[in-house]
Amino acid sequence: MRGNLLIIFLFIFTFKSLITIALSATKRDNEINATYKFVNGKCQKYSQKNILLYENLNPLECIWDSREIFIWKKNSNSNSNSNDSKISCYKYQLTENNFRGKKVVINKRTKFNKTNYNDCITNKAIMNDVITYEDHLKDLYNNYTESILKRGEGNCTTKQMLQEFHNLYQNTIIPVVKKLDIPKWSVEELVGANQKPIKLYGFYNKFKDWMTGKKKVEVKDLALRFTSTDNNNFDVFRDHEGFWPELVKSVKAAKESINIQVFGLQADPWGWEFGKLLAKKAREGVKVKILADSFGARMTFWRGKKTAPLIKFLQENGVEVVLSSEMVNKASFHYDHRKFFIIDGKTAYNTGYTIENHMRHKHFDVGLKAKGDIVKQMQASFFISYNYFGKKKIRENEFANFIKTYFPEESLYDKLEAIESGRDKERARAKININIPRYQHPITENYYNKIWNAKKSVWVINPYFSDKRIIEALEHATKKGVKVHIITPSNPENVLYKHNTKYHYQNLLKLGAETLLYDGPDKSDPEKVGWLHAKGIVIDEGDPTHCFASFGSTNMDAFALYHNYEQNIETSDYRTVNKIKEKVFDYAKKYSHEYELPNTIWSKFSQWFMGGVTDFFKKVLNPRPYRYQFTEEEDLQNVANLTNDDTVGIDSDVRRSKL
Repeated sequence: MRGNLLIIFLFIFTFKSLITIALSATKRDNEINATYKFVNGKCQKYSQKNILLYENLNPLECIWDSREIFIWKKNSNSNSNSNDSKISCYKYQLTENNFRGKKVVINKRTKFNKTNYNDCITNKAIMNDVITYEDHLKDLYNNYTESILKRGEGNCTTKQMLQEFHNLYQNTIIPVVKKLDIPKWSVEELVGANQKPIKLYGFYNKFKDWMTGKKKVEVKDLALRFTSTDNNNFDVFRDHEGFWPELVKSVKAAKESINIQVFGLQADPWGWEFGKLLAKKAREGVKVKILADSFGARMTFWRGKKTAPLIKFLQENGVEVVLSSEMVNKASFHYDHRKFFIIDGKTAYNTGYTIENHMRHKHFDVGLKAKGDIVKQMQASFFISYNYFGKKKIRENEFANFIKTYFPEESLYDKLEAIESGRDKERARAKININIPRYQHPITENYYNKIWNAKKSVWVINPYFSDKRIIEALEHATKKGVKVHIITPSNPENVLYKHNTKYHYQNLLKLGAETLLYDGPDKSDPEKVGWLHAKGIVIDEGDPTHCFASFGSTNMDAFALYHNYEQNIETSDYRTVNKIKEKVFDYAKKYSHEYELPNTIWSKFSQWFMGGVTDFFKKVLNPRPYRYQFTEEEDLQNVANLTNDDTVGIDSDVRRSKL
């Protein structure tokens, strides 16, 4: 009996050992043959011999009738840690036995061969494939541009990120999707090798999934990079008496919808007056939505939630109100500083104005009234943010009506009105650009790049003028003979900026820049003096091939450039750029005086001391997350962030970049 037990024990032990050895060999074999696949922006390892795919991993699936699966992966002979590794598309021909529909197993008996990605353009599954590919490409591009700001182009990490971008872009073939039924305004764009833009076509389908709740909106999804559209019209409204009556007129005429994204919202006289108008429109059946920053709207507990009565009144009258708020760590708040109004999906106002009494009666700011596809881009940006902060969704069967209501096509009446007004002959190429903290800062990049590479003139107007890198770009432009004009308030809202601006003005004035302090048209009223709030730049307004303008919510301090959610309208349209220069800068200059250098020992010491102190506190209270010092060689590479339209006229020796 004991002998039999011993034999059984030895048999079990031997069998177990053989199984262990076999499994170990298989594991080693799988590790040796391991390859990598990019899934949802991450590189995940899997076995080449036995691949388990789930629907939520979004494999590149197509031609289901013939049971073919397309998968992006690194070549099996490439080192996963090597910058030279390639990414290729492989086609797997599944057998009847291992085809499982939503879940399939590809094993060593499955036939596969390297193939062309364009083969996938044969069925409806292509958009999921494109989205997966494009999301990862966009992530790599944003990581690279962020690393330039943070570390510089020569940094090893930046170079590695650039290589990763090249691996995915150059070693794969982007699908031809001209037949896809997507609106032109929804196309996104990256600037790839040799200044050739890379078009991304997956946004519209993702937008549908976000709005219907199929996919969750993440903060990185707010980082939109729309391409320019060429059917836009702009009117420029300056000062509170120019902007607000025009906006109120549009709100009163609204028939379908009013969407507002705003930083400041107060229960003061103007807040209540404008709020009552919105409530009236909501009672009339107009869909009214407001997305307001909780801090700017005084709805945080440390600000006493002062606007709560107004918000309650709005909600009781049918106005939907969502508050945005985000703090990613103890030292860095990210305010949603964007400010725009969209009426019936056809007209939009992008501005720096907020719904507050002092903005209605005291401040000098600018509002760009827009028509065209850029309005749809702003509408899409609004709803993604509205969904992200408010978790608002619609049913899938409501999406078609949602698009019809909020993204209407130009009607025959609209076309006739455009012809009668002459707007059809003044179509402008433009787009919105959006700063999203931790993901992208294209407004910041363009502020700096456009100033640095200006040929003839630079006009800057801003109430918060303190970023060292912007100032270095202005100094660089002045030194090379560009006429630089800077307008800041003579009486800023923040006393730190009053001393800090003059501190930086000294050197700029010595270099030859025109440094102006805005007083306001009514010097007899001390409360109106210096209340300048406009934010933007105009570059080379007299040059049709190189002009540029950027206006919106973005200041020139660390908060706006790197920490806040911001939005500007940017255009290289000659007529629009000159219209902005004339209506904003020529007007503001008329009511400004030139900054004068201190002429006594005490005044020189006082300005030097106060400037140094405010510069120190500015860095402590409002830290800049990126480096201050950049070499000229590192700065020149930033021209690569410009599109083909924007780089017209830039000397070839300046257009140096690997991207």
